[in-house]
Amino acid sequence: MPMGVCMWQQVVNRCLERFVNMRELMKKLFIGLIVAMCAVLPWHADAGGVNKIVGLSADATGSPAPLPLTITTLCTVSCAYRASPSLISSTRFWAASGQGVGACITSTDGGAVWSACASQPFASGGNEMYAEAADGSIIAVSHTVGPTTCTFKRSTDNAATWNTQFTELVACSPGNNEGQYLYCLSDGRCEFSTNSTSFYRIYRSSNNGVTWAAGETASSFCSGGSGAQWNGTVGVIAITQPGCGGGNLTGSYTALADTWALSIVWSGTQGDCWGPVVYNGSGMTICNPGGQWKMINPNGSLYKNFTLPGSTNLIDNGGVAISFATNLIYVFAQQASPTKIAVWVSQDDLTTFIEVGTFNGGGAGIRGGHAFYANGCIYVVAGGTLMFGKICR
Repeated sequence: MPMGVCMWQQVVNRCLERFVNMRELMKKLFIGLIVAMCAVLPWHADAGGVNKIVGLSADATGSPAPLPLTITTLCTVSCAYRASPSLISSTRFWAASGQGVGACITSTDGGAVWSACASQPFASGGNEMYAEAADGSIIAVSHTVGPTTCTFKRSTDNAATWNTQFTELVACSPGNNEGQYLYCLSDGRCEFSTNSTSFYRIYRSSNNGVTWAAGETASSFCSGGSGAQWNGTVGVIAITQPGCGGGNLTGSYTALADTWALSIVWSGTQGDCWGPVVYNGSGMTICNPGGQWKMINPNGSLYKNFTLPGSTNLIDNGGVAISFATNLIYVFAQQASPTKIAVWVSQDDLTTFIEVGTFNGGGAGIRGGHAFYANGCIYVVAGGTLMFGKICR
């Protein structure tokens, strides 16, 4: 082979060798860059599925920032009066359609369409409540009349049949202010808070509603506020006296480490107190005397006054609140014109609020409402107006 050809071949080989070396170097640099980015960027794993704590929970993404939000009105006709999410399905909910017989309804599309359950657990009764336990069984609680009996039932076949698990000869009802009083957690615990004309009582199950026992009781109190909030460790229920028509005393029933106790009772001059909320690890109550919004500590002392934008348009002193991160709270309250439920968010410990949107629907107020966190969103139930909606990031 001529010498010129050999020299050319050597040049080509050297070029190819350098190209291969350069390609390997670039590959290593690229991999190193990816590793470095993973080390410094705040990556979050997708939680997926349904949040396993009903009523209140840490944010699924680990971030406290609530904005931007997508606010969706899912239903305004034939909706849930009190609702509870499934613990095993991201699109199924169980609910009561209101007071009276035949109240069991369910949704399989995330709350947009509701239909009657496969069968009704109670032939007569009222103020029914439903929840799904961690094993997929459905819990139903109601009281019957003549004689008044509190009855706990359970279905293991998606509400096709019901079995009575526990009864007690007392009235059990959330009263006229219908909220979410029945909760189940992923560890098999379920709790139900109720009232009558003479006491407030907690019922507890540790095995997905198979057995129940009556727990702590507060005497002489009747009316619960807009549901309860309970995360298995901390809980709160707003209560009033006497009867279910309000009175001159207000208080809260709070839980810490699953032991409920009557908090110090304070004067009814705090005004309507219909917004129990677990806020920064404490059971707080939101009140609205004379149009001034207040957050009240469990002992009745003032935590902080706060102002909602456009508060003069509120036609109801009630409201629904939920909080799942430090110094972050969502408040839902009624507007008069147009008749809608407005959504406010505070990220700085009640100092400032941002009105982020509204739900369609509304009426006389949302004292019968409650909010829960599931499937990566906050779901809002306005019981008195039969509005069901969600806010998602």
